[in-house]
Amino acid sequence: MAHYATMTQTGRNKEAAALANGAPLQITHIAWGDGDRIPSGGETTLLNEQGRKPVQGTGAVPDALDTAFFEILLDVTEGPYVVRESGLFDADGDLIAIGYYDPPVNKPKDTVSALIRIHVVFSDLQNLVLQVQGTDAYVPVERKVLAGSGLTGGGDMSLDRVLAVDFATKAEAEAGVSETKVISPKRLSQALAAAGSVVLSADGYQILPSGLIIQWRSVEVNGEETVTLPITFPNGIFHAYVSDHITDGSVGNAHYLGTNTLTNSTINVVSLRHSDLTASGSTVRLLAIGY
Repeated sequence: MAHYATMTQTGRNKEAAALANGAPLQITHIAWGDGDRIPSGGETTLLNEQGRKPVQGTGAVPDALDTAFFEILLDVTEGPYVVRESGLFDADGDLIAIGYYDPPVNKPKDTVSALIRIHVVFSDLQNLVLQVQGTDAYVPVERKVLAGSGLTGGGDMSLDRVLAVDFATKAEAEAGVSETKVISPKRLSQALAAAGSVVLSADGYQILPSGLIIQWRSVEVNGEETVTLPITFPNGIFHAYVSDHITDGSVGNAHYLGTNTLTNSTINVVSLRHSDLTASGSTVRLLAIGY
């Protein structure tokens, strides 16, 4: 239950002194009782106090100028109480603010807990230093830890909660549909492998997820020959490159190499001896790119 409280005259005097001296106003306890009295601001005690606890939670009230809240939790085992009044006390034991409940709030025993929250309007909360000395802090059960995208777990605060990363399975990674699953390096590797294929050998190829295909061969060419690629490009070929592999290290055995006809499955390669431009055998390294 949340309720606006009336600042007592003592509370206003102490707030003014704290602002003037730059000293903190030290809040320590909240008390509750069943006294049936409409506050005037001149009170120094509750009419009939039934209990008192150190403040367990505090903060500024959103969108409420100069307003702070203070709260305690009455456990399930506490009570029974009929709460008609509440009070906010400082470190000196002085009543700073007093609240009145009409109708009263019933707090039965052994069935439910009850949150007592007091809203207090100060004159200059922005410059007032509030120092809360409390114990036994708690988190209300109503508050929750929520699992966002890529996480699992969470829940209300009645129990300890664990958040875990929601990793994609192998099938989910390969499907590539989910926008909320987290993919691990292993699953990424599996998905990329599934999206394409590769043959790692002297004559091989790599099919990338984008559809781009890279092929290579090492082949003997004597003069002009048609070289068959390891696989046929399904749609087309972009470029083909050839280079001379000189096995004995002699520059005199170097060759002029070129291509003159490209198809999706073959490349026509020309090999001419560098020294006299005659047809000559050469070990050719070939690279082709297509899709």
